[in-house]
Order: sequence, then C-alpha cells, then structure tokens
Amino acid sequence: MSALGTYLLYYSIVISSSVIAWFSNFVRYKDHKKLAKWIFFIAIIIPVLVSKLRYGIGTDYHAYVNMYYNITNHYYGITDAISNTRYEPGWIILNYIVKYVFDDVNYIFVLSALLTWSFSFKAIYDNKDRLSIGIAVLILLCTMYSMSFNIVRQILAVSIIMLSVKPMLDQKKWKFIFTILFASTFHFTAILFLISYWIINSKTENRRLLKRLFMPVLFIGLVVFFQPITSYLASLGILSNYSSYGLDVGGFSRSTFFFKLPIVIVMLFSIRNLRLQNNAIHKMSILFYIGVIMLLLSTYSPYLSRLSYFFDVAQIFVISALVKHQKNKYQQFFFVYLIIIYYLGWFTYFYLIVGNGGTIPYQSL
Repeated sequence: MSALGTYLLYYSIVISSSVIAWFSNFVRYKDHKKLAKWIFFIAIIIPVLVSKLRYGIGTDYHAYVNMYYNITNHYYGITDAISNTRYEPGWIILNYIVKYVFDDVNYIFVLSALLTWSFSFKAIYDNKDRLSIGIAVLILLCTMYSMSFNIVRQILAVSIIMLSVKPMLDQKKWKFIFTILFASTFHFTAILFLISYWIINSKTENRRLLKRLFMPVLFIGLVVFFQPITSYLASLGILSNYSSYGLDVGGFSRSTFFFKLPIVIVMLFSIRNLRLQNNAIHKMSILFYIGVIMLLLSTYSPYLSRLSYFFDVAQIFVISALVKHQKNKYQQFFFVYLIIIYYLGWFTYFYLIVGNGGTIPYQSL
C-alpha cells in the first residue's frame, strides 16, 4: 500500500471507530441500551481487522515471530517455558494457545490485538456514565494504536490496566489488585501501577494534598534507584527481557513533552469542574502528571519512558470526562473540536510524519 493509502487507512480506523462509539452513546440515550452496547463493541472490529492482516508492520514484528518459535519449539510445554525463559507467563500461555489451536504464528497478532482492544474498549464502556465514550475511543486509538504494532506485550498490559480504573475509583481494592497482577503476566513492569490505588484513594483531603506533594519526590527517587535495581534484577534473569531497553526506545523526547503540555494545562485549569460534579475521574489527573514527570526524567533513566505508558492512559479518562461535563453546549462543541484536532495532530505528527514504530507503509498478508 502507498504511503497516502496508509494515511487514509489509519485515519479511517481512528475516525470510524470513534464515530461508531459516539453513535452507540446516542442510541443508549434513546433507551436502547442492549443495542447501544452491541454497536459500541462493533467498533472493535475495525482496528482488530487491520492489526490481524498486517505483515512485517512495526519494528518489533519479526522479533515477536522469532519469540513465538523460540517459546513453542525449544521447550517441552508451558511449565517448562515459564520455568526456563525470560518471558512472562501470560504471554507464554498465549503463544501455546496459538500453537495448539491454530499452529500459525500470525494468530499471535490476531489474538493479542483482539485482547488489547477488547480490554481497552470494555474499560471505556465500564466508565460510560463518567465520560464521553466517543472522545475516549478517539484518544485511545490516536495514542495507542500505532504503538500496539510494536510493544505488543506492554500495550496488552496497558489495556488490562485500563480495566483496573473502575475498581480503583470505586475503591474495590482486591479486584484492582487482581487486575494489576493479571496485567503483570504480560509485562512484569505493570506491577508498578499498584501504587495508583494508594495515590488515588485518600480518607481525607489533607492526605490527598500530602500525596500530591510527595509524589514528585518519590519519582525523583525512582530515577536514582530504578535503573540500578532493574539492572540487578536483569542480571538475575528476572527482568532480563527488559535489559535491552535503551535510548532508542526510551530517553527524553522534547517534542513528546511539549506535545503533552497542552493536556497538562487543560487538566490544571479544568479539573475543578469534575470535582464539583463529583466525578471520581478527576482524581486520575495526578496519574497523568506522574507519567509526564517520568517522561521528563527519562533522560537520566531511559526505562522511565516505557513505564510512563502505564500512567499516560489517564488522559483517555480525564479528557473524555471533561468533554462530557461541559455545562454549555457551545463550549462543549468548541472543546470537542479542539480535542479532536489536537489528538489527530498528535497521531499525524508522531506516527505518520515522524514514522514512530515503522508502521508506514502498511502491508497485508
């Protein structure tokens, strides 16, 4: 496919899935809730289908092909592979499912895409009363779709972490913990998100403010100690599959940081509206700030750039909630317009113009 054809394909995925999601919400307000739910999840088909049919797209594509053959051909079974490889157990099990059921490596990309978008779309739908699901899907696809062609395991883990948002806000601690543990079976570093429950949930306002002041200090300390700790764990084989992460996939990107500044500013000046309307999603703004701090500090510890993805998804919930709770319909229309332009601009610059991830031109099987 030509570069122009690829641009049109990716734009059509983002826009059509977002419009379908928005339309499902329109149908829901007409008291057709079951139909609305079916329409919403139909929006998953488009991104999954394009992911399913790709060939050689994404800088990690062939690495995952080699990983599949290494896991399924060199070990006696799931238990042996879990005991003697550096890969996460959830990912190993998924590879063996593909081996035993399909015996075709391409289904690794089919199943991982199906799981990723099913989990992330469900996470959005779970919070449908707190946010604009059309805008949430737009932000999700603009920020994560191209990345899902590369860091497949981590984006799958991120999608599971999105499922933890509702139990976190509803203070269902054990459900939250089990969800994070499940995410860590696809990417061990997802375990870091456990701290979010403590950050988000406070018994008093004073404790909440104290945590907001304490978190920057905590993450500066993380910069100092994270890389030596992970290097030590990698030497033991526990995190050896992350030992190759370097400045090519981490490090500080000025353009990325400056692109995030408008969202930081919007949250700082608008989050009070969500708080006044008792929308619990307002608490998640601190998670996005943490992700930005980690990105800033990744110059000193390149691992932090990758870890910031787990906190970066907070913007999907916070910004779409801000859209839903605009009081004036004209203000809402203007705000939606700016958000759409901003995230399509993000998607265009980083993934179509700069070419992050090597997803252009698109090639199918």
